[in-house]
Amino acid sequence: MSSKFCINCGTVTEPGKAFCSGCGARIDVDTGNPVPQQTGTHQHQPQPQPVYTQQPGAYQPQPQPVYTQQPGAYQPQPQPVYTQQPGAYQPQPQPVYTQQPGVYQSQPGYAQQPVYANTQIANAPKKKTGLKIALIIIGCFVAFIVLIVVIASSALGGQADADSYKLGNDEIASVKAIVGRREISSYETKTYTGGVTVKTITYKDVEDVQQDLMEYITHLRFNEGFSVTVAYDLSLSSDSFQLAKPSVDGGMVILLDVEYSKTGFTLVFTKGEGTFESYG
Repeated sequence: MSSKFCINCGTVTEPGKAFCSGCGARIDVDTGNPVPQQTGTHQHQPQPQPVYTQQPGAYQPQPQPVYTQQPGAYQPQPQPVYTQQPGAYQPQPQPVYTQQPGVYQSQPGYAQQPVYANTQIANAPKKKTGLKIALIIIGCFVAFIVLIVVIASSALGGQADADSYKLGNDEIASVKAIVGRREISSYETKTYTGGVTVKTITYKDVEDVQQDLMEYITHLRFNEGFSVTVAYDLSLSSDSFQLAKPSVDGGMVILLDVEYSKTGFTLVFTKGEGTFESYG
């Protein structure tokens, strides 16, 4: 069986179909041939287009090219016409911005953006740099003080463990060497003009001040060559007295001033030029 073709579009017609699948032309079911049109030409009849009233200043549509339908060419399907329904979406008009003097001018082809006042920068809080600097300085100062305390504590601990006090060429037994280790609250050595050296040691939190001093002074008198120059009475709760001895360096003397209370005592060794007279 030979195939039949639509005379309008050239599409092969299907047996039993009343319309061409290509262009939609009516086909004789019995013969399979398209039914002749009333006109001699098969020119495409364009559908009427809706008429829009042109608004002043609105977009002007460009004229579209007109194509002439050739006989036997493809017949486009008619497009549906949509009518604007009441209450449907209406495009919103765009705001028009007036150009302010001195404001940046946008380039042609770009929509003008609204101008906003730069209030964020004007009202922004100032950085608290001064406070930060002050906190850094205070932190450094506190760290420095802590460091000094640590160094001083370490030095005092070393002096508390010393077995002797040194004054140039003279060496005198310490409290730790005679009665045991005691806590030191301050330790200082100064040298003055004329070769005078002063060493001050303060002991704190002593459990039995009088007993420690009795043992230490007795050792100094009978083993270190010290003599009492200012009498003392250790039965008192607080008092001061003095001992002295000649230095190993000729023409110099060592004085020991002792001051005590209920909780501690201070030893002040002074070495300088002078003569020594024993008071027995």
